[in-house]
Amino acid sequence: MKKMIISLTVFLWGCNISSTAHFLYPEYANSRRFSTSVLVMPLTPNFLAPAIRDSLFAIQDFETINPAYQELTYFNNYFGPLVSEYSTADVIGVDPYFRTNGISFRKWDFNVDDNTFLRVLAPDSGSIVYRNRVPDFVLFTQDLKFEKDFVEERNGIGEGTSSKYTMVSSLKYLFWDNRKGCVAGYGQIETRRQMMEYPGKTTYLGVLEDFARDMIENSPLVRRQIRQ
Repeated sequence: MKKMIISLTVFLWGCNISSTAHFLYPEYANSRRFSTSVLVMPLTPNFLAPAIRDSLFAIQDFETINPAYQELTYFNNYFGPLVSEYSTADVIGVDPYFRTNGISFRKWDFNVDDNTFLRVLAPDSGSIVYRNRVPDFVLFTQDLKFEKDFVEERNGIGEGTSSKYTMVSSLKYLFWDNRKGCVAGYGQIETRRQMMEYPGKTTYLGVLEDFARDMIENSPLVRRQIRQ
């Protein structure tokens, strides 16, 4: 395996990466693609062909994450456009009705050091074809989590209570060079938000925007310059 460029690592511990880390192979870090096509594909049971799904997700040591319906809807509707907003690429998806066919998938364990690794699902080989089109890259996402914690605090005699929420959001990703049939980069992102009310649409969109911006900054793609 080629030497990796570590863009950012924060708080790595145990057997799995538990916070934020980005890895990009040198040939992609040194020559980012300005004009290219990217298919955004969440690797969840719903996106995989039945035979592949049953063989991969039946393995007990592989974690299956199931966000709430509304959370998954936010992701499917807004993550693709956000990737398009932050990159110069032609972005395809997320298409919740797309299914892979004829591609072999397996578990990939990417070593960070002797004690840590990032586990993701990715193609073993081959190219993803989307509606008779072969995208240059596929951005696979996996293990989307929104973990919420609620704390109620008493303010004092006669002042009632106040509610505080914390939402820790995380997502694994992998950039697949769909032309060469190899991994270009990968990582995991974690964000933490504190708020005074239960998270709504605005909060989720903010998290997805953080995900998209962070991925593009550490990807084979050129980040679009956005004027504030």
